[in-house]
Amino acid sequence: MNIYKHELYKNIYSCSKYSDFLGKIVDFIVKDKKLNNFLSFIDKDCFVSSKEIGKFFGNTNMEYDKNFYSKKHDCQEWNTFLEKYSFKKDCNMFFHDIVGHIILKNNVTSKGEILATAAMCGFSFELGKFYFINALLIFSLGYRLFDGTRSDYSDITQYIEDINIAYKNGQKLREYLSFNESLLEGLSIEEYLYQNCSRLKEFRL
Repeated sequence: MNIYKHELYKNIYSCSKYSDFLGKIVDFIVKDKKLNNFLSFIDKDCFVSSKEIGKFFGNTNMEYDKNFYSKKHDCQEWNTFLEKYSFKKDCNMFFHDIVGHIILKNNVTSKGEILATAAMCGFSFELGKFYFINALLIFSLGYRLFDGTRSDYSDITQYIEDINIAYKNGQKLREYLSFNESLLEGLSIEEYLYQNCSRLKEFRL
């Protein structure tokens, strides 16, 4: 596959001169073999399930542990968010939900999902980059990825500055928590954030 001809690359490249963050995403698209294999595999006419996507990107697969999800570690903000939108509790979505939507206040719309994943990249580019790519594929380009997602073909060229702001907000949250990926030795990002829920509640933009 010629990555330079893929609509994902062309869509972001045209915006990257207005955004250092999108410039990093362009570099990632060009250089990452795992992503290139994924883009070669998917097709707009075919649905790809979360399980199939997991084979390409992997996930934390943190098991639902009743001892971990105890009152001691409870995150009521997440519970309220899930209830509001009738979402099932999926620990693999906790990073996305708590950082992208709850703490950094991005809506649950096509645009909001793209901003939420940009914010995740600001918090940790390494942990957030695949989320951002998948959000673009689904909510901007209309690929049928993951279970139960719907797109309104959000045009990112209309809100590049909002993407930049969301990314910077993620960086501010990272600084607030003094987060560094080395803190995740023997710990998933979900567990780390779950254990810091009380501090997250106090964060203000």
